[in-house]
Parts: sequence; structure tokens; C-alpha cells
Amino acid sequence: HLSNFPVEWEGYFFRDELVARFGQEVTISNDARAFSVAESVLGVAAGLKTVVCVVLGTGVGGGVVIGGRLWKGTGSAGELGHQTVELDGPLCGCGNHGCIESIAGATAIISAGGKPTVPEVFEAARSGDALARTAVNRAISALAAGLGNAYLVLAPDAIVVGGGIAGAGAQLFDPLTEQIRNRVRTVPGGSIRVLKAKLGLFAGAVGSALIAAERINS
Repeated sequence: HLSNFPVEWEGYFFRDELVARFGQEVTISNDARAFSVAESVLGVAAGLKTVVCVVLGTGVGGGVVIGGRLWKGTGSAGELGHQTVELDGPLCGCGNHGCIESIAGATAIISAGGKPTVPEVFEAARSGDALARTAVNRAISALAAGLGNAYLVLAPDAIVVGGGIAGAGAQLFDPLTEQIRNRVRTVPGGSIRVLKAKLGLFAGAVGSALIAAERINS
């Protein structure tokens, strides 16, 4: 099951159809993993060995890149948004309860914040709206818990955060960084780096090209 994906596409062999039509090898990856490769190889984390990336949009996607290559494990590694951070939390699109995505995804923030868009929720929180402030704080806390867990497992050189919600800037990054450092007590807080992605809308396209090139050359 794929969260945030039209159910009509489930079971459709899209890659096979493209190969048949174009007569060329086709590589498919999701947008979050493509983002992760792009930011780790050519973006804000270029040159670093181990990078944990998270993209904040409709959902919460991510990826782990080691030595410039996406770490897949048995095939599904890097699903950072589907870590459980509230044992009895809200239902997530994946079917679990209490995932980061169910609290820090755009849909969740809008619903909890009582405004039509995420930027408006963050703006209302800045202006003192109690409902919006609670929604923002809860989202940041959920994200910090998950990224803190990821740091404890992987000890990456950097954590990269991107996506539309990252446009909140310091209102997101300052408390997020502080909370991650407060949760990870095994290393000095200053050694934990949280970086804002820099490739913007081009990250997915860049990462897709890099992933395809890796497959061709491997």
C-alpha cells in the first residue's frame, strides 16, 4: 500500500508499460527518495558521507543516503515519516496510528490548525492563535522525535529538511533543531546538524536523474 497515492494506480505495472512503449530501461523512485539523493550529492549536503533527509509536504517522506547512494535495505528503507511517535496517535494513511506523517504532514497541520493552508497555520501561530500554535508545536515535536531516533540509529553527518513546509524558515528550523538536540543525549548537541534543502522544485528531477545514472553504471 502506498500512502498519498491514488488507489486507482495500485497494481498497475507502470514501469513495465513505459519500458514496452519506449524500448528503454526505466528506473522508478518516489519523490522523497529522489529529493534525498539530490540534496546529498549536489545540494546542501554535498560531500557528506551519511545524510538523513526528510521532505515535508502533503505527507512526510524521506531517505537515507550513504556515500552518495540511496540506502534501500531490503527495499523500503528511509520511510522516516512512518515512524510511530505517538502510541495511540491519529490514524495515518498507511494504516498505522501515530506516525509522524499523521501529525506533521500538511493535511494534519491544516486540520489541527484550523486554517486552509500550512503557511496560514504558521502565520496564525506567530500571531498567537492558540489552535494554530498547538498544531505547529505538536508537528515540530513529532518530527523532532522521529529525526532524533534516526540520528541515534545512524549518526548522520547532517539531517536535511525540505519540502513546502520548510518554507516556514526559522519558525520551523530553530525549535526543530533545539528539540532534536535535546532528545539526543549521546553526543554533544552542537554536533547535530540540521540543514535546509537548497535545490527547491528541481530536487526531484535532479535526484531521479542521479538514481537512473547509478543504476545504469552499476
